[in-house]
This record gives sequence, C-alpha cells and structure tokens, in this order.
Amino acid sequence: MRHKTAGGAAVAAVAAAVLAPALRAQDAFTFTFAPAAGVVVRTLTETRTVTSFTGFPALPDGSTLEEERRIEGRHRAVGEENGMWLIEAVIDTVWSRRRLDQSAWRDVADSVPVKRPAVALVSSQFSVTGFRTANPADAEVFRPVGAMVAGLDFGFPGEGVAAGQSFPTGGRIQLRVRAAAETGVAVDETIFGDLVLTLDSIVRQDADELAYLRLGGALAPRTTSQQSEGGHTAGSFSGAFAGRLVWSRRWNAFVSGVARVRVEGRITAETPRGLVAASAVWDATVRHQVRP
Repeated sequence: MRHKTAGGAAVAAVAAAVLAPALRAQDAFTFTFAPAAGVVVRTLTETRTVTSFTGFPALPDGSTLEEERRIEGRHRAVGEENGMWLIEAVIDTVWSRRRLDQSAWRDVADSVPVKRPAVALVSSQFSVTGFRTANPADAEVFRPVGAMVAGLDFGFPGEGVAAGQSFPTGGRIQLRVRAAAETGVAVDETIFGDLVLTLDSIVRQDADELAYLRLGGALAPRTTSQQSEGGHTAGSFSGAFAGRLVWSRRWNAFVSGVARVRVEGRITAETPRGLVAASAVWDATVRHQVRP
C-alpha cells in the first residue's frame, strides 16, 4: 500500500487555513452546535510522532522512532432527543506506519475500529453527554469529530465570547506515550492537559462565519511506579502543548487545526542487565481538516 506523508498537500492546506489573516473581524462570537440533519461532514486527521531515546538498553543512544497515522472519518446528525443531537460517527479508513533510525517504513496494526458506526448524544455546546451503545471503542471513534484535541468532556461556553477572550472547555488534550518492550524498557502512559481556548478573531467569508482559536499550556506532570516479575519501574513525565483551531458556523465543526504536543519522560527500571536510567522525548504533531 502506498502512503502519503503527513507533510503533503492536505497538511499544507490545514496550515494555510489556520494561519490565514483575520478579515473584517467582529467583536464577539456565540458558539452553537446546530447541524443540519443528514449532512455528512468528512474529516482527515494526520498525526506524526517522533520519539528520541536515551539510555534504553536495546537501543543506541540517540535512536529515533518515527510514527505516522492517518484517519479518514465522517459524522452526521441523524436525529434529536431531549434537546440533544444524535450524531453518528464512523471511521472509514485508518493506516499507521513506523520506522526506526531511517530504516524502511513498515505498516503496523491499528486498534481503532473501522466501518463500525457509533452514535452519541451531543449538546448545543458540542459536548458529548452519552452514547447509544456501550462499546468502549465509541470514544475513540468520536475523537476525530473533535479534531483529536477536544476530548469527550469538551464544551463551548453558553454566552458569547469576545475576540481576545480565553475560556475553559472542560476538555483535556492527551498524548499516549509508548516504548515497546523491545527497547529494553516498556513504557505505556497517557498524559493529559486542561484545554483552554482563546478566541483570536472572527471572520465572515461568503456564507460562513469562522472563529479562529488558539490553545496552549502545560500537561499535568505524572509519576508512575510499578512492580512486576522483572522488578520495579518508576517514571516521571511532563510536557506542554500549543496549537490553533478554526470553528465554522456553516459546517458546525472544526474545519481545520494543528496542534503540537511534547512530552519528556525519565524512567528507572530494574532489568536483567541491572538498574537502568533512561529518558525519552515524544514530539507529536496533529493536523486536522474537513474535506468537502
């Protein structure tokens, strides 16, 4: 299967949209999720993660792992219930690949469910209040709806937001950081940060009204401690994130966005080779766009 890189034309279009200048900016914007029934919104989300390793027993210091992931999905309103929108989401295609130290790319299996629709209740403030199925994978299916950034607890404020104003969303940005056991020290943690948005500007273009948003902040520090048959493993993780999003009143969706998340981790572990002190840096860039 031939892959497109995360640095292709689609990414350039996302970056151009996010960085577009504000034209005829207005004073305030009221965020309201009111999708037209049956209208399909197609999304493309690409993630590129580069991990740098130091002190991992099975890798030379300075080794880097590159990972790319591409998700094509869609969602639509299929009805209303008690003032909430019934939104059906499905992931059409997903591929993932990786390479270590500039070796050949190889495809890897991805656990995201494909071609399996999920239905959620979504409020007029774009917050998920429940699912119509009990499948735990439903949450993952809906992440592209929120540009892989918003999270299920996300919600816009009920009142108008002035240009330059920041507001909490209740959502949390997240990054899963991993190192396979083959590196000599296994790592699998998820790091979170509270998502606060700042409205930079409001732009009217043709039949649409766009809200340009900025995000950034620190991830919550995390420490871990685990005892296993192989011995004791402890880790500490910290990081930060930054990015931009564009919300469209016409599409009732984030039509473009880019976010960068960086995590630093320090790990000590008892291994068959003795006590190991290792460190790693995970640097992920997420790019998202609506595809007409």
